[in-house]
Amino acid sequence: MKNIKRIITVMMVLSLAVLVTGLVYAQEDAKPAKDPAVSQDDAGAAKEKTKGASKVNRKSIEGEISGVGNNYIGIIYKTDESIGREYELAIPIEGRPELQHIVDIRQLNAGDIVAVYYDETVELQDDGKESVVGRNAKIIKFIKAAPKAAPEPVEESVEAEE
Repeated sequence: MKNIKRIITVMMVLSLAVLVTGLVYAQEDAKPAKDPAVSQDDAGAAKEKTKGASKVNRKSIEGEISGVGNNYIGIIYKTDESIGREYELAIPIEGRPELQHIVDIRQLNAGDIVAVYYDETVELQDDGKESVVGRNAKIIKFIKAAPKAAPEPVEESVEAEE
């Protein structure tokens, strides 16, 4: 009987200790109410911090290669044949992008179809608009080779024999 009373007493003390510890930690995690004047200043400071702040977005584009070099790739991503206009985007290549379905970037030619995954860095302007400040190709995926031009017929000249 004495042992049962001791066990019950120890269990009650441990339960009480756990309960008190949980309440103490819960009070530490609770956030104190902020003064409205302070929160307005914090909002203004946050807005000031975001001016000129930049962020990087991963984007992709698919189209026909208009030109390729060691440090750029030009992609025609849209053609409006009714007015004869092509929309092109030149994407800088810094470092070594991942190449898919090709071994070397020199294998790419004008007219090939590719998908380019690139990082676009944008900066928040004073008027709240975002402006693009840089791009960098990260993955170049070869999709289809340019159609081969049909060979032109060669005309043989026949010289008159005398």
